[in-house]
Amino acid sequence: MNAGQMAEERQEIRVFSAVRDGAVAVYGEYGILADRQELAALLAANMEAAALRLESMGGIIGHMKASMDVHRVDSFSLTEREVSYREGSMEEIVIHLSALLFAIEEEGAKEAVARMFYEIDKKIRE
Repeated sequence: MNAGQMAEERQEIRVFSAVRDGAVAVYGEYGILADRQELAALLAANMEAAALRLESMGGIIGHMKASMDVHRVDSFSLTEREVSYREGSMEEIVIHLSALLFAIEEEGAKEAVARMFYEIDKKIRE
């Protein structure tokens, strides 16, 4: 299985939002098999782009925080009685993002975070 095939096995992008005390809270999640360093660089760059997008919409960022859960994926295969082992070259990564935003409509905030994940996904697949 090559990197492109593995990338296609991503989890769906999920983004939720709620309004609390005049602030919009947005939570996003995105999972994929990818190289950790490449994904970390894309995440940082796209968080900055999302911040600019949110600010251009009049939003004020209280905070935007992300974490990456990283698991290496190794494979074992049994043919007849012999087990073959292959150490994974890709890692299973789930990004969790939360943002607290002010002076912005809930739907616009949610769309900006979703767009950030779709941009990352597009670049990972290239």
